[in-house]
Amino acid sequence: MGTNARAQLVAMAGAGLLTLAAGTARGDEKQACITASDKAQQARLEGKLLVAREQLLSCSRAECPGLVRQDCTQWMTEVIAALPSVVIGARDWQGHDVFAVKVSVDGVLVGSELNGKPFPVDPGVHAFKYESSAAPAPVEEQVLIREGEKNRSLTVHFPAPVGAEPATGNGTGSRPAAGTSHGPSPLAYVFTGAGVIALGAALTLELAANTQVNNDKSPGGCAPAGKNGTCSPSEVTSIQDKWYAAGATLGVGIVSLGLAAYFFIARPSDDAAPKQARLSFDLSPGPHGGFGQLVGHF
Repeated sequence: MGTNARAQLVAMAGAGLLTLAAGTARGDEKQACITASDKAQQARLEGKLLVAREQLLSCSRAECPGLVRQDCTQWMTEVIAALPSVVIGARDWQGHDVFAVKVSVDGVLVGSELNGKPFPVDPGVHAFKYESSAAPAPVEEQVLIREGEKNRSLTVHFPAPVGAEPATGNGTGSRPAAGTSHGPSPLAYVFTGAGVIALGAALTLELAANTQVNNDKSPGGCAPAGKNGTCSPSEVTSIQDKWYAAGATLGVGIVSLGLAAYFFIARPSDDAAPKQARLSFDLSPGPHGGFGQLVGHF
């Protein structure tokens, strides 16, 4: 056999080996894609969505068979929608944010610095552990994570170090400092109600007196002295009593509303706020009308 013939045979044999190797590689790749697809489905059934996502990434590659790739792409969309995520926050005993915090989930360290970004977690009950140099001891908690729950906020509150002074500032989570104003005094609402009641009573008394006078325009009506003098002395007294009571009650209403305006504007601090205040308006009937009085207990 000549030299050229031997060279051709060697070349053909090499090409055959390359073809065989390529075919074997394609077969192995196909089998790997199918295996990843099966593992992804099993992980989904077990609630291990993080493992399922990893396997679906493998079987949705361009090298995988078309049908397998299509199924894995669809399942990936469903897994991502169901995969929960949490956002970790931390505060010290004074209510200040803490950033240098080691976070472990089920004994696995997932981060050593808080950045406010969410990270995925499988659904189910998990043990969270938080460690910080600003805290005397780690904080641990059991948390139930629900499927499909996105960006759930988890905030850990570290206890005070041994010997630390109690929090006195206005940081988040701490008690407001003494003397801080928190809105109108309760007396503002008490005097507002009393003023409205007094004005209503004054209007009622005024209408009753005017109805009794009736300006002589109906049978049996009368006019007080100075307007024809058709009223009897007892009727004149009754009318005058109602007018006096209406005037006094009107004064009480005006004073009450003035006090209400004062307490709405001048907001006392926590230390200056009254512990208890009671105010009542009494309208007592008399023999010729009524009498109103404002009674307060401070």
